[in-house]
Amino acid sequence: METLLIKTKTIKMKKYINAVLSLATVGMLLYIIHDQHNQIKKYKQQEVIVDSLREELFNANAELGRYELAEDHLNEVNPEAKKEFEEFKDKETE
Repeated sequence: METLLIKTKTIKMKKYINAVLSLATVGMLLYIIHDQHNQIKKYKQQEVIVDSLREELFNANAELGRYELAEDHLNEVNPEAKKEFEEFKDKETE
């Protein structure tokens, strides 16, 4: 009789332990899913910023290229003005 009572208590404990472990597992899975969702949101926001910075960099490089072409043209048309421009750029704009 006593062994039957112990077995019954053991079976009930196993059921409770299984239920607690199942709930803990489900809770952890929900937390992981939530955390992944937040990480994906942050990644997408950073991706937008990177795209914006790439666009700004492209525009800055295009403008730099125009200045270089204008500087080359100035050297062909008026080398003295080009030299004056270079001196101003190197010494006065730091």
